[in-house]
Amino acid sequence: MSTTFDILPNIETRPTRLEIIKLSEAMLKIYFHKHNISLEEKMSYKIDRIYQNISNNFQQGSPMDLTYFSLDSIAGEVEVQFGKVDTLIREIWEDEIEDKKPSEEITKRIRKGLDIGHYWCVKKWGNQSVIYDLVHGVVASSLAKLTEGIVNSDDGAWDPSTLPIDADNFVESYLNPEAPVTTEYHQLSMLLIEQLQ
Repeated sequence: MSTTFDILPNIETRPTRLEIIKLSEAMLKIYFHKHNISLEEKMSYKIDRIYQNISNNFQQGSPMDLTYFSLDSIAGEVEVQFGKVDTLIREIWEDEIEDKKPSEEITKRIRKGLDIGHYWCVKKWGNQSVIYDLVHGVVASSLAKLTEGIVNSDDGAWDPSTLPIDADNFVESYLNPEAPVTTEYHQLSMLLIEQLQ
């Protein structure tokens, strides 16, 4: 089983993989310090060479552009897939607007992201160390922050009552167990901290 975050950018510039790692490591460091977790992790990435070009950024991504981000000392990975907005992706996001009725500002930003024409899917597979629950959200947060993007998930990766959401509010809700989310996701956040301490 896997869970995913979808990121629609609101700027044309695409971040490099190294920018994603740098911001993700900084977020992890802050999170660990805040919650008295004695870990200091570095991240790296690998490229799926079957489906993608071998540059350091997502500038010339093909529809199946895959990169895997992982912690250097703990087995596991988070998959990031770059894709082009097509009719199906546009319909999925328009359905989200219709069903969830986000604010006018978020709706405008979703449509702007669709017009930019690409998106990212950040996926975490099950049966990995619990720390990859955190890495999943941190990589999605970093990508959203670097692209001024909108975050969504339709498979339970995060509290559906808070989505779709802008990057700043996503970072605040995902990395802060005191954030206003449903009881289930609050309990998951607290359990994650407990298991990492």
